[in-house]
Amino acid sequence: MNDKELMDLGRKINELVLRIEAKYPLKPNREMSNLGLSKSKSNLLQYLDILGEGTITKLSKISNTSYSFVDRNIKELEQQRLVKKYINPTNKREKYVKFTLKGDKVVQRINDYYISLRFGLIAKIVNSIDEEKSKSLREIVDFSLDKLRAY
Repeated sequence: MNDKELMDLGRKINELVLRIEAKYPLKPNREMSNLGLSKSKSNLLQYLDILGEGTITKLSKISNTSYSFVDRNIKELEQQRLVKKYINPTNKREKYVKFTLKGDKVVQRINDYYISLRFGLIAKIVNSIDEEKSKSLREIVDFSLDKLRAY
């Protein structure tokens, strides 16, 4: 694939994401509001869920936000007993963040809610194409996620 084709594909992927966001915006419902989390804290919990555990630096990189923003929000999430920090046993200067039991339950509720918002759209797309294209779509998504996770 040449650079022009890559740019075109990039624009199409960007358009796809924007159209999904426009049609199915991630608006917190009453249940999400009852968790007492801002959108940014909810996002950080989802990024931490992707990582499993990680440093503030890794979280700021994956969420594309500043270190200080992530650090401040993690401190607040720690006060809410959703996450806890611990020192890396092999590198005492490194602090890791991971979920508490309460945080695990909360992020699962967040993930379930956001997936349910988009489930209808995903089902429509997948059900409108034949099995072979559906399989190819799954393979492309899996491949893309594997590559993105490697960064």
